[in-house]
Amino acid sequence: MWVAIVAVIASAGLPAAACAHAGGAGPREQALLEAEAAALGADHAREHQLQREALRQWLAKAPVDRARLERRASRQAAAEATRIAAALDPADQVGRWETQTIPFPTFALNAVVMPTGEVMFWGRAPADPMTAARENVTEVWIWNPKSGNLDQ
Repeated sequence: MWVAIVAVIASAGLPAAACAHAGGAGPREQALLEAEAAALGADHAREHQLQREALRQWLAKAPVDRARLERRASRQAAAEATRIAAALDPADQVGRWETQTIPFPTFALNAVVMPTGEVMFWGRAPADPMTAARENVTEVWIWNPKSGNLDQ
């Protein structure tokens, strides 16, 4: 399919790499629209044209404005995702992520939730701060999320 598109664009006298998603509206855009319409169909070519126009408008904005709009969109998307997740997936049924960290005594490389609800994890010991050496030992720990108890 791409070979056909490039061939159509090349036959129109347009550099394929240069005009695929760049340039302004005008003769090149019209030639690209016609080439894409021949290869992809008029509706699909129109979608591409609208995307290129939106990209040109976006790139015309000052970087500070683009950054501000990206931050706003990110906050809105996160809020919407949280709202949808809360409505569809109750935390008591699917869990949830917390930002709180747990001071585990080892790097928990593997973990399993046991039938009791406790979490068994194991990994490697932390490196010695003085030598940066790491003992070749695997420690196994049992953590009770309800009580916070940690047993070896």
